[in-house]
Amino acid sequence: MTPRNEPDWLNKKYADEDGKFRRPQSAFRSFVSPDAGAEFPAEAGRYLLYRAIIVRKLKSLEDIVELVEVAGKTDGKGWTFDTPGPEKDPLYGFKYLRELYEKAAPDHEYKYISVPVLWDKNTEREIEDMNDWVYNTINNGVYKSGFAATQQAYEENHLANPAHQPYLFGANITEADIRLFTTMIRFDVAYYSIFKCNLKMIRHDYPRIHTWLRTLYWDESERTHGAFKDTTRFDAYKLGYSFALGAKIVPVGPVPNVVPL
Repeated sequence: MTPRNEPDWLNKKYADEDGKFRRPQSAFRSFVSPDAGAEFPAEAGRYLLYRAIIVRKLKSLEDIVELVEVAGKTDGKGWTFDTPGPEKDPLYGFKYLRELYEKAAPDHEYKYISVPVLWDKNTEREIEDMNDWVYNTINNGVYKSGFAATQQAYEENHLANPAHQPYLFGANITEADIRLFTTMIRFDVAYYSIFKCNLKMIRHDYPRIHTWLRTLYWDESERTHGAFKDTTRFDAYKLGYSFALGAKIVPVGPVPNVVPL
């Protein structure tokens, strides 16, 4: 593996002057709606999805919403169109996802480029409907503070309530489950070692979260169509985050990546 220069994560490109990482709020907060007269109506073939594939599979939208996968963050410019996805953005020939953001709002200063992105081909705008609770306290937690143990304790207490089982809010999978899963499935295999969030592991220290995580991952029934397992890329997580931090060695463990039920 070729050594890289000092990574962006270490040089204040993403951190504020005090050295803390503060992910900015999204500039795009619209959503697709079936309602008459909606700004972004539900239409087959109109939207292009970058990166987020769990919901697409859960909702059986493979033939409705086109998917474009993006690769790891390189060259200090964020997500790229490269292996395992296309070499260029299929719509505009862009090399970096950043260029799509800049096309949507060229006057906005983008300090941090994130996925997923849902793109409307007709209006050439980005659509994003954030789940603030999970986003601010969970998805962004590993970047802000190495996933504070107090937040983990809160989640464990939440899942102890029978009304919040087997999923976060009861018997049905919600957007909160999907957003939390994408962070939790990365925690033991990437965040624990690469981000040095190594005080505790999900599999050893948080049994309720661990059970919830495995329940989603190993479910291949008609409820999920195997969406959680089939869209998980352990090797890509380890490689991508290692590159982002300039690591010369990619972690092999833990073994197994996910403990069987």
